[in-house]
Amino acid sequence: MADTDAESKEQAGLNMEYTALRYEVVSRVQLRTQIALATLTLAGVMLTIGLNAPVAALLFPVISMFLAAAWIQNDARVKEITTYIRERIEGRLAGLGWETYRYTRVHKATRLGGARLSVLSAGGVFVVTQLMAIFIALSKAPTFTALEWVATVIAAAVTLLTVALFRLERRPVTA
Repeated sequence: MADTDAESKEQAGLNMEYTALRYEVVSRVQLRTQIALATLTLAGVMLTIGLNAPVAALLFPVISMFLAAAWIQNDARVKEITTYIRERIEGRLAGLGWETYRYTRVHKATRLGGARLSVLSAGGVFVVTQLMAIFIALSKAPTFTALEWVATVIAAAVTLLTVALFRLERRPVTA
């Protein structure tokens, strides 16, 4: 009887943990989507202003880099949680198996050149809008002040940093 009661409590605990972790995954995926959409909205506003004021366009890559870092942070936590579910919960709780299935079957089909398509698409949103900002600002280059040239160099540097962040994100989760 004691063993059955202990097993029942363990199963209930695992079930609660699984439910909480799945909720966190869903919340973080929703937050990633909101970050990407906010970046596109901000790009539209700042790049429109940047058509007349290049410094506004050049501020966007800096803001976008921080938004990209937030997106990457959430993506890393999602990977950690789903790995934990797959490795520590699914084998101990009857009826679960989605993360194992997704990892073994879908995992390989949703990659391009080693990058997950979700990361590739989000990275594209961040980096392409950053490059658009730089090109819009450079369209006014003949009349640039020294400050605008410095802002251009900073914008280019943070765009490269954004690319580096997404490349680092491609690394597998390790213990």
